[in-house]
Amino acid sequence: STHVAATQAGINATYPAYQPSGYSLNGPVSYQEGNVGMKFAANAGPQSFTLSQTKSGWDSSAVLENYVTPKAGDNYTADSVNGLTIYTYGANAAWVNAGILYTINGDAPLSTDQIERIATSM
Repeated sequence: STHVAATQAGINATYPAYQPSGYSLNGPVSYQEGNVGMKFAANAGPQSFTLSQTKSGWDSSAVLENYVTPKAGDNYTADSVNGLTIYTYGANAAWVNAGILYTINGDAPLSTDQIERIATSM
C-alpha cells in the first residue's frame, strides 16, 4: 500500500524497515499530492505517532530553520546518524534525505534511539 500511495502522491516514499516494539500500522497509508502519511498506534494504549514523507528541496539547516525552530524554539536536539541530521523535540522528529522531508508527530513516548532507528531504516 505504501508503493500505491507513493505513486499517487508523486514521491518516492518508503515504508520503515524498523518499527518500535509495541506499535503497528493503524489504518491505510494516506496520501495527497507530494505527501504520504502512515499512522502507527500502540498495540496496548492510546499513544500513536504519524510518520509523514513530503517532497522537499530543503537541506538540514532549512529543516531546522523552517520546520523545527517554529515548532520547538531552542527546545530540540540534533543528532547525526549515518549522514542524516535528525532533529528531535518532545515526541516529535524531523529530518531530510534525498529530497524527502520526514516528520514524526504524535504522543508516543519514542526514545531518541527508536527515532534514529526509524530514520535510518527508511
